[in-house]
Amino acid sequence: MARKPEYSINEVFKKALIIISDKGYKACSMQHLIEKTQFNRRAFYQQFKHKQDFIEQLLSYYIEHSLLPLQASLNYTPNKNDSDKLTHLITDFFNRYQHLIDQDGCLLVKLSLELGKQNVAVQNMARRYYDNLHLSFIACLERAHARGEIPHISNIESMALKLTCFTQAFAVSNNLQQGQSDVHIVIQSLFEPSSEFA
Repeated sequence: MARKPEYSINEVFKKALIIISDKGYKACSMQHLIEKTQFNRRAFYQQFKHKQDFIEQLLSYYIEHSLLPLQASLNYTPNKNDSDKLTHLITDFFNRYQHLIDQDGCLLVKLSLELGKQNVAVQNMARRYYDNLHLSFIACLERAHARGEIPHISNIESMALKLTCFTQAFAVSNNLQQGQSDVHIVIQSLFEPSSEFA
């Protein structure tokens, strides 16, 4: 009978997220990751082929547990008697996203920038996530338009693309400005009467 692993891979990923978010991929050796996550060396190399394999699985975990729950909130559809506006879902998404990146930045953006074209798997994960986020923004805006919340919007796909680009830009800006971001100013301006949503 095979022995059950004596570690929780999710706990290892949680510890590794803090380390990689702080130091970045290149500054963390396998030795450092093994020590700081308290992962048994032998188990580490049995679970992962190499450092890149670990980082790819860590990023997949991050997307699933940190980014996708935020994206899922855009899919909420209020009932007909609900006075909440669907545009508030977008504001709420960015408020929660800002809270996330204020803590540790955005690992997806960080690794995409750091690894560049060196890692196709990271590129594909980023592309897939942002394509799906774009579609979620389109669906949310279309539902808001159908409810008469944004009657004068000229191009829903274009606005959804802007919102998708904002998520990337805010994470980069947050990294450069060390926690200071214009996210609240930008998102507030989107819903003012003079904006495209008016």
